[in-house]
Amino acid sequence: FTVASTVNLLIVSIFMSTCKTKNNGLGENQENPPNIIPSFHSVENYKDSLIFIGGWTLNSGHSSKIYNPDILIYDIDNQGWSRIKWNICLRCHASTIYGNMLVVYGGINERGKYSNKLYFLPLNTGNIAQTNPSPYNFGAEN
Repeated sequence: FTVASTVNLLIVSIFMSTCKTKNNGLGENQENPPNIIPSFHSVENYKDSLIFIGGWTLNSGHSSKIYNPDILIYDIDNQGWSRIKWNICLRCHASTIYGNMLVVYGGINERGKYSNKLYFLPLNTGNIAQTNPSPYNFGAEN
């Protein structure tokens, strides 16, 4: 196994696990893990949690792609899930953690258009803020 395949197996096994959720202080509790295996998403580490942002998955018939409009949080210590309602559909974006802030930039939206928006999510409050679009739009949709 390579490091990349080991990480992918870990992510798939986390998504396929069935755990009860204990409140980790981030998002709404979920009784079961999300019923998706995303691709083109990003994952960030925050304290004792993995934060899964955006991406898409195939529907059950594999005929269309379904965007994940939420931020999913896996609490490593408690082996449980929570969710932050984001209602922003992005794939192929960039993300990072800056202090207590999740920062998401760019990507491709559900209409297949490039985005040049920058989002900030304070992880201690869950209130999402969006800045003005970047002046470097490279053909992006505002």
